[in-house]
Amino acid sequence: MGRDAATPEGAVRSILDSLPVPVFWKDRHSVYLGCNAAFARAVGIADPSQIAGKTDYDLPWPRAEADAYRANDQEVIATGQPRRSISECLQQADGEVELVAQGGADADGGPHEAAVADQ
Repeated sequence: MGRDAATPEGAVRSILDSLPVPVFWKDRHSVYLGCNAAFARAVGIADPSQIAGKTDYDLPWPRAEADAYRANDQEVIATGQPRRSISECLQQADGEVELVAQGGADADGGPHEAAVADQ
C-alpha cells in the first residue's frame, strides 16, 4: 500500500487491492511473497506487505490445513500441473470458516490457475 498508482507496480497493486476476492502468491518453498488487501484482511494482517516471508503455519488456520496447502503447493511444483477449480474451507483471522472456490476461465476457456513463483 502507499505505492504510487502512476507506476506499473502501483497500478498492479491498485488493481489487486480492488478485487473483492483474496489473491496471494508464494515462492517454490511455499513462502508468501505477496497478497492483496482482501487476503490480508482474511488472515488478520493490517498491510499486504506484511505477508512477505510468512508461511501457512504463520497464518490463522489449523496445522492440518496448513499441511494440506503446502502439500498442494508441492504437488503443483513437482508435476508442473496446476490445480484447477479448487473448493476448500479457509479459517479467517476472526475464527469464522469460509468456503473458498478457486477457478474460472482462462483465455482458452479452461479454468485459470495460480502458479508458484520460480524462486
